[in-house]
Amino acid sequence: MNHNLRDRMAAEAASLADRYPADIEQATASGTRRLRRRYITLSVTAILVVAVLSVCVLLWRSASGAPAWGPFAPAASASAEPTTQGDTAPVAVGLRIEPAEASLAVRSSGRLAAFLILDNGASVSTDQVQVRWRVEWVSSDPSIATVDQDGVVHALRPGSITVRAVAAEPGGIAFTGTSRLTVGRVP
Repeated sequence: MNHNLRDRMAAEAASLADRYPADIEQATASGTRRLRRRYITLSVTAILVVAVLSVCVLLWRSASGAPAWGPFAPAASASAEPTTQGDTAPVAVGLRIEPAEASLAVRSSGRLAAFLILDNGASVSTDQVQVRWRVEWVSSDPSIATVDQDGVVHALRPGSITVRAVAAEPGGIAFTGTSRLTVGRVP
């Protein structure tokens, strides 16, 4: 850089600094106010997001039939009687698939249902308990019949298959049940 140009720029900067002195306290206070406003805006936004998400979860749980809050115990149903062991809720000990054996015509469909067998001898549908049991359905031969995750079997061609259901509780407990299905020709 040219020495004359550098000297002239330094002199002009010194002149401007003398005419417009910086007020450090004012600049610090202004920056602090802006920072506080941003912090308050972010805090209020975060609180609103949490509130909206909480409302969404409550609405989703009520729409799915699950209670908004409460213990993880089977819901009351006509077939689930209270146990005689004090205040303890019935405990699942197995899984039953209904119907255990079925026949379908080609290009038709039918629904299987999974029932938890309780320690008091009663049974309750996996759809009727407060804790949503995840039920996975599997066909032994998908070329004969397929089964979707709602237990609906779609018959494709003649033959026999076994449909297996695995019901898993969020805590990790799992039970397995089967149903035998025969697919026949349409008369």
